[in-house]
Amino acid sequence: MNPAKNEKMRQKVMMKPGVEQARKDLDADPQNPDLWYIYAMALGNAGQHEEAVDAFSQGLIHNPFDADLYFGRGRKHNHCGRFHSAIADLTMAIRIEPEVWTHWYYRATTYNLAGKFAESAADFEDCIHNAEDWERCPMVFWLYTTCVELGDFDGAKKALTLIPDDITPPQMDYGYNRCIQLFKGFLTPENFIEPKDVMEAKILKQPQRWELELNTMYLGLYYYQIFNGNEAAADDALRELMKIPFPNAFGWLRGEPIARRRGLV
Repeated sequence: MNPAKNEKMRQKVMMKPGVEQARKDLDADPQNPDLWYIYAMALGNAGQHEEAVDAFSQGLIHNPFDADLYFGRGRKHNHCGRFHSAIADLTMAIRIEPEVWTHWYYRATTYNLAGKFAESAADFEDCIHNAEDWERCPMVFWLYTTCVELGDFDGAKKALTLIPDDITPPQMDYGYNRCIQLFKGFLTPENFIEPKDVMEAKILKQPQRWELELNTMYLGLYYYQIFNGNEAAADDALRELMKIPFPNAFGWLRGEPIARRRGLV
């Protein structure tokens, strides 16, 4: 466990640099791997995902053992649906800096999206053991839902014991935390999703953040209903999720194929 490195990576994941300034900074120091990371992130945030992959790759020319660049390129491959390429890059990031839980988290979610649920569950367990209690909401959410997907309901119950009841999660984990509270029985399906104005006062102030949180929450509600044997209610949760398309969100990427499999779209 390395809190300093994990906090640094959290900031790198959340950064929103502009392309013009990032390119200017890079031109002044073209062998700096951190500036290649920032430039690639800027390209990705501008929707230029293939160009972002190229930028991460160019950065690796200057530092072929930079975990952040492998991590960033893996995330972009993930975004483009190239899950095996993403897993390869994220594995390199793990090999270089295994103490950074974000590396394990993104490989675990990528395994999940690729349908490799047993591998995903194993990675989420490693991820949890590298994280502080207050950081664990996303990991426990995904471990729980992965266990339900595998039909391992005992594993799902055990996952909920890996996070204390009284944590204060970061603002960015609002939706994941609500799901954990639902899974543990502290919330019900009726009071699980708060009114939009209440939610927006609690979540990060970013464009489409409300939609992103709802993608997570409706996916969580689907798995909660499956766990409790409520197939019709599970389908209702997926129908609500399909009303809020968000192609970049893990909730959408996982939920949309399930809705198709269940004949809902």
